[in-house]
Amino acid sequence: MALIWIVLIAAVLVAAGLSWRRARAGVNGTLNPQIGLEQGTLTLTGVSPRPLDGDRNGDAFVTMSGTVAGPSTAPREIYGKFVWKMADTWPEPGDQLPVVYKVGKVDTTWKVGTMDVGSDEFGGPGQY
Repeated sequence: MALIWIVLIAAVLVAAGLSWRRARAGVNGTLNPQIGLEQGTLTLTGVSPRPLDGDRNGDAFVTMSGTVAGPSTAPREIYGKFVWKMADTWPEPGDQLPVVYKVGKVDTTWKVGTMDVGSDEFGGPGQY
């Protein structure tokens, strides 16, 4: 009888863990805005010089510094190093890039990009 209770409790814990993990992911593994992420803007104040060539994949490192500001976040100074495609326009001081970060943890969680889900082969996010 005790073994049945142990198996039942283990099954409930596994189901709860899977449910929690599934709730954190969005459509097709994209970011879910309900988990405390916010979109802001990075205004660049410093950028490393563009190298003459990239690696064999056409990538190069770029170091950027600037100020991140968002709807509920005071402007914060940040610094980071990224892989950048040499074919893309090299960032310059004064450029404004979209960033995503956890509210209250801008310094350690910011990433260049957006929270847009985009579309798949069936259409855009409003299709369902």
